Amino acid sequence: MQGDVSYYKTLFRKLITPTDTLEEYDSLVAELRSIPYNVVFSKAYDLAVSKNEEEQLLGLKTIQQFGGTTRYKRVQTIALYFKLLEDTPSEAVLQVIFDGLAQAKEAITEAQILQLIAFKNTQPTRISDLMMETLLKR
Repeated sequence: MQGDVSYYKTLFRKLITPTDTLEEYDSLVAELRSIPYNVVFSKAYDLAVSKNEEEQLLGLKTIQQFGGTTRYKRVQTIALYFKLLEDTPSEAVLQVIFDGLAQAKEAITEAQILQLIAFKNTQPTRISDLMMETLLKR
């Protein structure tokens, strides 16, 4: 049922997991496209702000699928990334956030760049490297 959170979690999980066939993937994409963008974004956002890492990753990776240069709700997405950075997320969540920020690089402000620079000495160094990639792709 489309109103149920578990429905969206299952659909999102299937979409970000490699499928065996193109037909299976196309079917999932068609199902997702049958749902209004604002509903999908809202459900993914709710997962992204969860305290559960698996749900956070699922929500963030789903939001990143909106893609393109005219990203759907880009301002809200960038604000979400920086809100999550304040809570010192796990390495896996940081990686997804930095990847998302690199995709939205043209909309990152100077103040936000300064926030990212705070991660330059983060351990493990892979996080620091991801932060630098995000900034260099700007």
